[in-house]
Amino acid sequence: MDVHYGPLSVRNFGGLDEEFHRAVADRPPTMAVVEELFTGYALPDRPIWLYTFCARTPSGPMTEVTLLNGDAGESFGHIADHLPWRGHGSVKSWALAVPR
Repeated sequence: MDVHYGPLSVRNFGGLDEEFHRAVADRPPTMAVVEELFTGYALPDRPIWLYTFCARTPSGPMTEVTLLNGDAGESFGHIADHLPWRGHGSVKSWALAVPR
């Protein structure tokens, strides 16, 4: 499969530094989902579209994952744990996995 991905936007509510922005560009949360899908799931022989929204707020973390137009958030609640959250904000990211 060929994978196309990227961050859509980052909102900084305070404390997200340049290291955070580099980490999001290098490995957005959606890529964490793609990596998990490639290790143990039977993938369809058609394009797979994914969208993620991850946030850290004073009330705690929030994660939303849309996979093939359906909510898959509970299964992938940990996908932004690799990011160096040192403040509050959010990141939206996307990926498209296309069979060769």
